[in-house]
Amino acid sequence: MTRRVAYLECTGGLWPQVASTLLADCGWLPVYWTGSADAGPEVLEKFPEVVFQENTTAVKGRLGTWLNESDLPPVDEATLGALAYPEAMAARMMDRMDPDGSFGYHERTALFRRHLQVGLAVIRSFRPDLAVFAAAPHLIYDYTFYCLCRHLGVETVVFVETAVDGLVFTCPSFETAGEVPGRVFKALTDAGAEPELSASSQAYLSKVQGNYEQAIPRYMAELFSYQPAGPSAGLATAHDRERIAELTKRYVRAKIASAPSLVKPGAKRSLVSKAGIAAQIAGRALGKRILSVLSPRDHAALQALHHLEGMLSVSRPGNMEALADALDCTSHLYQSIEQEYPLRFRSTDPPPVSYLKQFAIEPENSDLSYIEYWLYRLLALRKKREMSRRYEAVISEVDLRQPFVYVPLHYQPEVSTSPLAGFYTDQELVIEQLSKTAPEGWWIYVKEHAFQFDKKGSGELTRTLDFHQRLSLMPNVRLASTQTSPFILMDHAKAVATATGTSGWEAITRGKPVLLFGHSWYGHCEGAFDVREAGACRDALGRIAGGYQVDRTGVRRFLQALEQVGFRGYTIPDLAADSGVDPEVNAAGFVSALKSSLSSDRDDRMTPSQRLAARQNSEP
Repeated sequence: MTRRVAYLECTGGLWPQVASTLLADCGWLPVYWTGSADAGPEVLEKFPEVVFQENTTAVKGRLGTWLNESDLPPVDEATLGALAYPEAMAARMMDRMDPDGSFGYHERTALFRRHLQVGLAVIRSFRPDLAVFAAAPHLIYDYTFYCLCRHLGVETVVFVETAVDGLVFTCPSFETAGEVPGRVFKALTDAGAEPELSASSQAYLSKVQGNYEQAIPRYMAELFSYQPAGPSAGLATAHDRERIAELTKRYVRAKIASAPSLVKPGAKRSLVSKAGIAAQIAGRALGKRILSVLSPRDHAALQALHHLEGMLSVSRPGNMEALADALDCTSHLYQSIEQEYPLRFRSTDPPPVSYLKQFAIEPENSDLSYIEYWLYRLLALRKKREMSRRYEAVISEVDLRQPFVYVPLHYQPEVSTSPLAGFYTDQELVIEQLSKTAPEGWWIYVKEHAFQFDKKGSGELTRTLDFHQRLSLMPNVRLASTQTSPFILMDHAKAVATATGTSGWEAITRGKPVLLFGHSWYGHCEGAFDVREAGACRDALGRIAGGYQVDRTGVRRFLQALEQVGFRGYTIPDLAADSGVDPEVNAAGFVSALKSSLSSDRDDRMTPSQRLAARQNSEP
């Protein structure tokens, strides 16, 4: 049966290959496609008629060339009422767009409604029968589109990548992902047969049940591989900073001298003395705050900024040559910042493509300039440094002799909490619920995710500076050092609590029960408790206090169920090493999974696009 297909967040060579096979074998016609900008050329080469939209522009609510503002359909009360919960989730996802805390409620509401309009326009224009999501939708626009598809009856398929090396499976909705292996797990349990695992899963289980150095996730190993050796590693000395400031001053003067056509001769002297880079981007929150966050220790960087501003101050609107010269002559300043905050920025780079929104400008018209983005990154690094300092100030020694629940916090912003954790995306709610339902005498040990403070991440977008202090003030809550081994905490805890994290799955494989606050692929595994309701949380903790033990045979059965519902593969090239699968076999696995994920009895029924057309035709 011919189907019209929308592919969402399908980036990389895998997806055009999969779509081509499905078109040839089944007549599945791609009609709408989103992904990264570098995915566009291959997609359009294979499918010239498809409408492709780059995901960064889609997040911001920009319209493709196929759609005009006048074409956006209205959003009525019934639709808004039906999608009130998704609106709350999407608003939280917009944290990743907010570099300075200025993206307020009304702007977020307006962007969500715009995404609804664009999503409705896509569905009405292209009439997809099926929407394929490479992962749980979490970039606002794809999440809104997913919710609209569910609301309007457009079939959805979501790929789920498990923590088990290379195992992937499909589900119709990410909210019910755990039910897919859960049904097979129940059947295996009812049959009572001894679980049978592949050699690959046996090896994985042995690894994760061993020491942390062997089981550490690859992305965490890479994180630790480039971290400084100590708190002062990589910092420029005072002498270095003074020398760089002097070099920067010379570069500024040399550049001015070599470009007499850009400035009046009488203005040359004043160019190196005017202060206030903030004036160049007056009215922008980032610009206003840049000088206030530079400490006396950064005297050299401050001096360099003062000299740089001289060039910026005479860059009239449209005088891009002067601005380019100013950026070029600050190469030594960037080098000095990189010594203290190792980044990968160069004055000759174009502005990075990002989701970030400019101050007081609607998202669809926002593009941070190079210098705005650089200032944001500088401020972000300073905030994370301050967050880390405050976290270290409230940590306590872990007493492994006392009964406790271990809570490894999620890195945010990320799909593992938004949308998978629902309202528990606010992890303070998790800690508060545990604090108020834990048995008398039990502690709640909370450990921050190491990547939350990392220079490569965006952890500054979701944590307030007082977040950890608020947690520490809860009566039976203690914060543990990020250097504490997670496996030591798991093995000594009475239980592990998480929204959807890999730590929960690791805990189950090591024989510890898990309290789950979100929608997780292992939610129906032996040893996992759904505790999204306070009463369920209290009951689960009571059972655990009463001596509940994880049945390790049940865990093996669940792993067997995963093998039966899934296949070994990967959605992006970075994950190829974990799966051990070559590209051709990988693509074949995705094709097979998509074919088998749809109901076989749909041919004699009205397709979603037909139902939508019928609904539109019946409207007055």
